Amino acid sequence: MKSLRPPVAILIAVLCMYGWIPTFAQQTASATGPCGVAINASGQSHVVVTNYCDIKTAAAVQLLLDRAAKQEDRMRRMELDQARERDRQARQIAELTAAVKGIQQRASAAGATPADLRTQELLSQGDSSGAAELLGQKAANAQANSSELYRQQAALLRVTDIRAALTAYERSLVLEPGHLYALWEAGDLAVALGDLKRAEAHFAQMLKVAKAQQKAQPQAADAIRWVSISLSRLGDVQLARGDFTEALSSYRADLETSERLAAIVPGSRVVKRELGRSHCKLGDVEREMGRLTNPAL
Repeated sequence: MKSLRPPVAILIAVLCMYGWIPTFAQQTASATGPCGVAINASGQSHVVVTNYCDIKTAAAVQLLLDRAAKQEDRMRRMELDQARERDRQARQIAELTAAVKGIQQRASAAGATPADLRTQELLSQGDSSGAAELLGQKAANAQANSSELYRQQAALLRVTDIRAALTAYERSLVLEPGHLYALWEAGDLAVALGDLKRAEAHFAQMLKVAKAQQKAQPQAADAIRWVSISLSRLGDVQLARGDFTEALSSYRADLETSERLAAIVPGSRVVKRELGRSHCKLGDVEREMGRLTNPAL
């Protein structure tokens, strides 16, 4: 009978004629019949026992289990990606809703200007670009609320021109550098445009603002979540530009923050999902770093 090499994660428990079963440190296996095989499906101390099979069968089953685990991992990541896309769409809807309401309110106000009325008219005709242009002009000449007007302009521009939308968000940030949603959107748009340096600057500022808020409110779940989001986005950019050490640091900090958040709001499905995503990202960068140090992996 051929023996299995160490890399094969299979424990063989053979019942001899006297019923003796060998034991292994921190792992257990039991079987009945002339040849019982225990397959390590989890890589930990728990093993799944399959009876009446030989070593070749056990190895084949282990291979299938490994493939099944990888497939489950891919499906879990797809679910996380889909959830992230739903989050992005929800943010976009919220921004567009705020922009449309703002335009309508200014047009219906007693002091509405011809430009306010024209902006609403263009929007009702489906000309979001024309409405966005007028919003930009109003923001440039406004004495107050310019930052909000630029964000509304960015929301409309994002539908047709993300580069122009990024510029509008950045104009709003000049006036209100601590606006977390604007920093988030600006960073994501910069990533979409392939400008990783620009994106990293926005996410780094986002993290700075989020940490300041958390310091003021150490137990506030919302403040902690902003820190987690910032670290996650910053790690994504660092990983995209190949800085694995920095990405690993950001993802580890994100995981610690997510675990703290999960302890504060243990019943939140969103928090549980974010915690799962943090584990996946950390595993990704550790696996990638392992390939760089050991190409045989």
